[in-house]
Amino acid sequence: MLPQTTLDNIAHHITTDVDGCLGASIVDRDTGFAFSATPAGTNIDINVAAAFYAQAVNAKEKTLRALGGTRDLDDMVVTFEDEMHIITAIDANKFVFAVFHPDVDPIAQLHATIAYHSATSLGTIPNIFRARRAAAEHFAA
Repeated sequence: MLPQTTLDNIAHHITTDVDGCLGASIVDRDTGFAFSATPAGTNIDINVAAAFYAQAVNAKEKTLRALGGTRDLDDMVVTFEDEMHIITAIDANKFVFAVFHPDVDPIAQLHATIAYHSATSLGTIPNIFRARRAAAEHFAA
């Protein structure tokens, strides 16, 4: 498990470094518990939303398995008139839940922030982001 200071660091930097972010949390998929939450400008309760999105993430994974899928969930995007919610998997047990202004497209910035701050705190990049980087480098060549 990532240390609490790393989780706090990632959530803080998502909120401060990613354009249009209104709040972010690092969430346990099994319990819906937000290990770290940094609300910055949204009226929703980040912790409550995180708990319910954990149920949605698990339901989506269950649906994928029932349909014979073998891939893991990378991102879920839910759009509203005045907000965009993005769920990004960190590993098999944790995900980032972040709220954004609806007029930004922050997914690449969100991935880069998570990967960078995980690497600087742990000395390594989470597997999911290593795989994405390798794929991007492969197709860029």
